[in-house]
Amino acid sequence: MTQRCIIKVEPSGRVKITEAPRKQQVSLEKLQHMVGGYIETVHTRLGDDIIMVVDEEGKNKGKEYNYLATSIYRGGELDPIVGSGVILQQVVDQMLGVESGRVEEILNQIADLSDCDKRTLINLKYTRFNRRTSESDAVAVLDADHDKPVNYIFRVGYALEKNIVEQMLSTPKNVASDELKNRYLIVDANNCEAGAVQTSKLFDTLEEAKNWLADHYANRNEK
Repeated sequence: MTQRCIIKVEPSGRVKITEAPRKQQVSLEKLQHMVGGYIETVHTRLGDDIIMVVDEEGKNKGKEYNYLATSIYRGGELDPIVGSGVILQQVVDQMLGVESGRVEEILNQIADLSDCDKRTLINLKYTRFNRRTSESDAVAVLDADHDKPVNYIFRVGYALEKNIVEQMLSTPKNVASDELKNRYLIVDANNCEAGAVQTSKLFDTLEEAKNWLADHYANRNEK
């Protein structure tokens, strides 16, 4: 039975890949949740059977321009995509997840069409430090080429509790306060055991930390 995946292209430049039902159509409710509104289906440059779902009212809502989604949309030159785009495979009249065997090919196509290094296509998955770890505590940022972590994002309180980070550069001495425990820091995966941080900056939300990393990789690849 074919494994299928949903590919979500976010305005920040991240691409998130999640498992989809093998046979069942992806539900309307799930798609509306993923794009944040009523859905509209558009054709892509990724293949005649590969479609993208977007928020039908995204422009009216003032959503952020999505460079990657616009690059793969057939009408992108005249009609840019805003907000998140969800890539699916159309089989007859059903919208299914993309066959897993085609995901790598599609990532390559996105990179080529957008003139973007694949390493800026950051997939976010849960870390495996603890089976009960939730995304609010720890997230692994994966290298899209090799599917291995390049960074981790930790909630400060969780990192201290698990002794993951021995020292945080330029962090205030009262880091144990409840306020700081609920902030986030970014750790280099290659030096995680040594407690090496990517930046001494603490982020107020998980989304801020994700956005910082997306910008970091995008800027690095431009040089």
